Parts: sequence; structure tokens; C-alpha cells
Amino acid sequence: MRLPPVIALQGVFAMNAMAISLWFPRIPDVKSALALDYRVLSLCLLGLPLGLMIGFLTAPRILHWLHHRRTIVVFGILHPLLMIPPAFAASPMMLFLALAIAGWAMSNIEIGMNAKTNVVQEALGRRIMSRCHGMWSIGGMFGALIGGWCAKNSISFAEQQMIFEPLVAMLATIFALSLPVDAATETEPKQTGFGIPSGPLLVLCLLPLGALIIEGTMLDWSVLYAREILFAGPFEASAIFAVFAVSMGLWRIAGDTLTEMLGVATILILSGIALVVGVLLFVATDNLLISGLGAFIAGFGSANPYPLAISLSHHLPGRSREGNVATIAIAAFTVFLVGPPLIGFLADSFGLSRAFLALIPFALIAPILVLTDAVHKEATP
Repeated sequence: MRLPPVIALQGVFAMNAMAISLWFPRIPDVKSALALDYRVLSLCLLGLPLGLMIGFLTAPRILHWLHHRRTIVVFGILHPLLMIPPAFAASPMMLFLALAIAGWAMSNIEIGMNAKTNVVQEALGRRIMSRCHGMWSIGGMFGALIGGWCAKNSISFAEQQMIFEPLVAMLATIFALSLPVDAATETEPKQTGFGIPSGPLLVLCLLPLGALIIEGTMLDWSVLYAREILFAGPFEASAIFAVFAVSMGLWRIAGDTLTEMLGVATILILSGIALVVGVLLFVATDNLLISGLGAFIAGFGSANPYPLAISLSHHLPGRSREGNVATIAIAAFTVFLVGPPLIGFLADSFGLSRAFLALIPFALIAPILVLTDAVHKEATP
């Protein structure tokens, strides 16, 4: 039985997130097993975004070759399975390479599912991008809780990945096979690769940078922060990340409606304010509940800038949907090349709390673009 297109898309997003989020709660265990300090760990964590960046350069061409649905099927299977090797890494270099390969696979489904979502929402005549990204966050919450539960119950990272990643791949296949068959207009060979952004596309590339660098920091470092600074247990530390993820999910699910009610500019300004308040609360205390509240508020701030930028790119002329999505994704995920080493080196020198605080200026990028009228109406549907 074929699922409705929106349900199928949401399932694809959720499984993509679960595949990667099973990894985040186990970062402290990998750090301990390989005896890594903050700096070396931060360099290992570069593998995933580096693989993503390499993949974003080639993903549009792969997408044009395989088409949307087949790309999502193939890489919906590969991505979870390629998240298993990091659990068997015996050295920092092996961990870096395993994460890079997994990141390359993830980039292909990232481009595929976002481009397909743009097509489906155009056919439906209503926004669905934010709620699809909301399901990504919900999938991330479940992945984090599963990883935290496994850590608490002394299930090794390798055992966890061997059990759960194949299940994620199976579910991803079911959802992907329910997607609509690609129409001919989805495979027209316009400009499919990455291009140097300018004008409205450049603005859309800049919009989500602050939200993404803070999101990336929460993904890679929040569990470690909770365990080493707040002295939380494995499951409680994973719950901090889960709070951040579920907050992102809830606000993304509501994001399409909120955007219609309040407008793009208001959502972006509120997002910047929430990021600043959330990060401040997250590191202002050693109380786990207050830090959890900060994570929840930061989740609201991180929720909508990226899906908004992806959705708005669909309306720009001159390039294919895949090309616009790839350009924004490369620009946006560049911050993940900066984030891990920045946090690691700052934490090593000044402490993890101060490293988080150093990210606050990035939260102001989207509000500044809005208030200086850089977000032109031609970038708005």
C-alpha cells in the first residue's frame, strides 16, 4: 500500500535524522574509548561535514542521473548502513574517514528529499517544507533517546549501530518507495550543479548560517557538555539533546502556518532572539532543568531559517531546483566545517561554556539581514 506523498516525505526526513542522531549520544563514549582531547575530537568531527560538502558538489548530478525518487531510495538505504563503520573506528583517522563517507551519502539524500519536497508542495499549492524538516527533528529526538538508552544500559556503540541502523534503512526504503514517481519536468537538465550565489540566492545562502552553526554545535557538543559540565548521566544527557530536537520539530511542524500568519521577516527575527536567549540559558547554570529550557528555546530559534531558505529558493529563476538547493546547502553546511574545530579549540583554551557563548554573534545574522532590508521581495514567494 502506497502512503500519501506528504506522509512518505515526512518519513524519509525522520529516518534520515534517526540514522545520524543515533551517533550523537555516543560521542562521549567514542571520545573516552579513543582517549581524545577536545581538539582531536573536533578534528574527527570534521569528517561528517567535509563528506557532506564534497557530496553537495556532486549530488545534483547524481540526482539528475538517478532522478529524485530513486536517489532517495538508494541513499536512504546507504546512509544508515554507512553510519555503522564509525562504531568500529580504532583510531582518530579511521573515525574521520568513516564519518566523511557517511556524510557523502547523507548529502545525496539531503538534496534529493528537499528537491522532492519543493516539487510536492508546488503540486499541492501549500507549504510543507517546514513540517517535513520538523519530522527530521522528531526523528532526531528518537535517535538521540535510543542512543542514550543504549549508553545507559551498557549496550556498546557497535552493538547499537548493528541493531538499529539496518532497521532505519528498512523503514527508509518503505517510505521512499511510497513517493510519487518523478515527473518529466523534475529531470530537465538546466543548471544542476553548485554555482557562485549572487543577488537573492546569496541572501538565502546567508539566512540560515547562524541557526545552523548553533544547531551543529548542539548536535555535536550538547551531550558532551551535559555529561562533562553538568555531570548528567548518559540518558539524561541525551535527553538534553532530545529536548532541543523536539523543540525544533514542533516549531518546524508549526512553521508553515506561522510563516503564513506572521511573515518570513518576523519568523527570522524571532528565531535570532530565541537563539541568543537559548544559548545564554543553556550555559548560564549547572542546573539540568534550566539548561534544558535553554535547549528548548534554542531549538525554536534553529527550527525555521534553513527550511525557509530552501523553500524560498524554489521561486528563484535561472537555475534548477536541485542547483538552488545544492548552492544553499553548500553555503549553509560550510558552517559545520567551522563549528567543530572552533568549539573544540575554544573549549580546550577557555572551557566548553565560553565556547558556546562565542556563537551568539552568529545568531544575529538573519535578523540583521531582515532589518537592513537585505531580504528582498523577489526572494519571497
